[in-house]
Amino acid sequence: MTRSHECPGDASDAAADFSGDTFKVGARVLQHFLLEELLDRRDGWSLFLADNEARSDLVLLAIAISADALAKCLEGPAHGAIVSQTEVGCWHVAEVALDEAHLWLYREKLLRTPKPTIHPTLRSASRPMERQLADGVVFNGRYQIGKLLGRGGMGEVYCAEDRTFQRRVAVKVVRVDTSSESGDHEQAKRRLLNEARVVSALKHPHIVEIYDAGECDGLPYLALELCGDGSNLRNVMKGDASEKDRMLWLCQIAEALAYAHEHGIVHRDVKPENVLLTNDKSVKVADFGIAKALRSERPQEDTTFGIVGTPRYMAPEQLIGRRPDARVDQFAWGVVAYELLTGVHPHEKELALLRSGDSTTIAPALPPHLRRVLTRATAANPAARYPNFRKLLMDLHRPPRAVDYRWIAVGFALLAGIGALGYSASRSTKSDHGSVAPPPPSSLLPVSAALHGSEADGLLEQGIQLWADGSSGRARALFARVAAREPNHARAHLLALMASERIDVSMLDVARAAFALRAQLGPPEAALLDALRPLIDEPPDVATSTRRIEELGQQYPNDRLVRLARAQHDLRAREPRRALDLAASMGSSPAGFWLGAAARLQLGEVVEGRKLLEQCIESSPSAIDCLEWLTILEANDGRCEVAEKTARKLIVRDTTNPLPYTLLAYVVLARTQSIDATRGILQARIERAPPEQRRELEASLEHLLHLYEGDFAAAYRDLSVWQSSSAESSDAFRRGFSFIVRIELDLELGRVEEARRAASEFAHRSEAWLTNDVLDTRIETARLLYATKQISRSEFRVARAEAAAKQIERGAYLSSPGNWWFDDYVQGALDATDAAEAIAAMPADPVIDLLVRDAGVDARLGHVYLLAGRLDDAIVLLKRAASSCTILEKPLDYVHGLLWLGEALEKKGNHAEACNMYAKVVERWGREPRSITVRRARALLSPCP
Repeated sequence: MTRSHECPGDASDAAADFSGDTFKVGARVLQHFLLEELLDRRDGWSLFLADNEARSDLVLLAIAISADALAKCLEGPAHGAIVSQTEVGCWHVAEVALDEAHLWLYREKLLRTPKPTIHPTLRSASRPMERQLADGVVFNGRYQIGKLLGRGGMGEVYCAEDRTFQRRVAVKVVRVDTSSESGDHEQAKRRLLNEARVVSALKHPHIVEIYDAGECDGLPYLALELCGDGSNLRNVMKGDASEKDRMLWLCQIAEALAYAHEHGIVHRDVKPENVLLTNDKSVKVADFGIAKALRSERPQEDTTFGIVGTPRYMAPEQLIGRRPDARVDQFAWGVVAYELLTGVHPHEKELALLRSGDSTTIAPALPPHLRRVLTRATAANPAARYPNFRKLLMDLHRPPRAVDYRWIAVGFALLAGIGALGYSASRSTKSDHGSVAPPPPSSLLPVSAALHGSEADGLLEQGIQLWADGSSGRARALFARVAAREPNHARAHLLALMASERIDVSMLDVARAAFALRAQLGPPEAALLDALRPLIDEPPDVATSTRRIEELGQQYPNDRLVRLARAQHDLRAREPRRALDLAASMGSSPAGFWLGAAARLQLGEVVEGRKLLEQCIESSPSAIDCLEWLTILEANDGRCEVAEKTARKLIVRDTTNPLPYTLLAYVVLARTQSIDATRGILQARIERAPPEQRRELEASLEHLLHLYEGDFAAAYRDLSVWQSSSAESSDAFRRGFSFIVRIELDLELGRVEEARRAASEFAHRSEAWLTNDVLDTRIETARLLYATKQISRSEFRVARAEAAAKQIERGAYLSSPGNWWFDDYVQGALDATDAAEAIAAMPADPVIDLLVRDAGVDARLGHVYLLAGRLDDAIVLLKRAASSCTILEKPLDYVHGLLWLGEALEKKGNHAEACNMYAKVVERWGREPRSITVRRARALLSPCP
């Protein structure tokens, strides 16, 4: 374009010339833009931050009076990626994506409250906005338009009547240039379709629901759930809403965002205007138009350029254009929370949002625990924030350490108002037996939803007896059911807390309910609750809890509940010697045998532990725990026939427990090699699962069977069903585990690039939704990236050290030293150097938990010894893996173990037995020519006779 005349004045006056033109940059027309900030002005050019209201897009514009001046701007302060260049009238204009170093220069300006340097009326207006839809008009033949709820740069939102379904809705229409030259129309349509696509997959009570999306008379529109009168959080921020309501809203926003993240969606524009108030005084998160899908299977529709969001609520990494993850929503939530609770934006007070290397500091107007939560949520470094919203919510609900009765009351109101946090407690991959499942037999609970006081007391006594008799799983389930049906029964909450397999922040709801009702408890029980209190801290204060429980034992030596609490605590705290002393004081009771057996097994004294388990079973027909442990112990030790008998006894004694069916299937397969018999037993296991989990469970079990048989094509098909079925689960472990299985299977088949892509995706996704402590995000992510050669050994060492430090922070109370050593060191070992480091880091007591030790654990431990040249140790472990009855648990590791055993025997000179192992590998998986293990076995088998 030839300049029509010389440009008047300075480049910062350029907007005066734009009022009569269509402001076009390359192929894009910025029909609705507002120059919000003058970032820099020099001789002949100016650099602006423009707000494209049509797409909620921030655009950096360099405007110059000549081509030379523009070149100077682009070589200097506007250095970065040039998105497009053009001339508008007499002005030379470039759209720039600033690089990180230069964007830091403008960080303070980007974070100010928007104060436009150019009046909004100067925006381009080549096509005037059409008038609003008239009241009573039937839009798209379906929506009868009512009053206007709000208007923005994009268009309007109306109250309307959906005549098809006879319900009130909100209709959001977008006003854009519909001319053929404009890209705005298609961009707006794509953004609305993106919002419809994203939100249609999210069904949550605090996320605005979308009913319909389309286009009518050139206007893209959405039909949405109508929330109250259109008010948003901004409208009430300065109002007289109570502290309880404000805290409740913040929790509801956090829950909605946690749910979105768990379903792979990052909002990216959390601000008060996008949180709507309903008539029942709750809130709903709206406007997912610029949301980003984290999962590759979701459409990566992104209708925005450069930085997206609202600067005042954007995380530092978002401002400098890095790829956003779930933590940007957490930062924005923290800023909104501060603003809602104090009435001011943190940047206008003491919060330095982008101070290099420093965390943010929250003004002291808030109670300490809230100040701590918001400080962490708004940390400048994303790694310093909470790993996810579930952890944030747990911390937010943690009772304040300092007594501030006003805020304690708010906390208890929250507990009553929003219920459980939705946190899934960790569980072993070996056990299907969670802390509250399976439910007790129906005869233990009345049919009615509520219980009378005497009924509840009777059921709790029944649960205590089950616990003492060695049926802690049934006792836990009973306590949890009574607590759920009698929310004001203090003893039910106390017992549910005491009997849990783990006491940590995952039990925060139960603990808070018990503390809220503490006044109902008698002296010993109130003291027990106080003794458990330090375990809810993060990290837990095990020493204080242990001291208090021991003092209680001395004060109430014959109190049955105190003795059970001491026993449970000693096992959790991994104090087997103290547990043995307590077991001896209980005599020949089921509880004494059960406690003694658990202590012996923690010490690695398997023979003594087995004897005590057998005595426990003889002493009590209800000793489900002892039968369970004995079945697992026999199966792991290769005593398949005995394990089958105990599994069948367990099924007879506890028909509701799904675990024995899984164990029975394992041992039957190992003993008979019958796929049909195994599949029949697994079908009984599937039938005992919740209906919504059966498809996923069936796919995962079929995957294991096909992998065991060596049918990799079928195993891959099963894995696809497994992953798709678990993708929408709120249980992060289920989603993460199937993902890891796929990566390891790709590596086995030599699909290195596919494995690398999947490992990278896992690393990105896990930040948003992987919360389960059994499947540690840090070490699992690092291990997969290291296995696919995307990080170096030194980087893997750093990640391993961080994971180990986290385990130490959590304390041995939560995980045995053997378990974390196996997770952090053994599973990631690839060569002799890694193996030497693993052996050097071996804890003094490397006993692996009974419930997680299986053929796969023994095989991987044996492999480490093989790599390190300790052949005798390797052969012992690899032979145990080869003879284990749990080969179906991890068939990949089992077959690898056969190959490793052959290699160890070969190096020891036992060629005949080594050849036998190689032949077993080929027999098992020989149908799959791509298998790296099979190719290695065939090569080693070639010289065999």
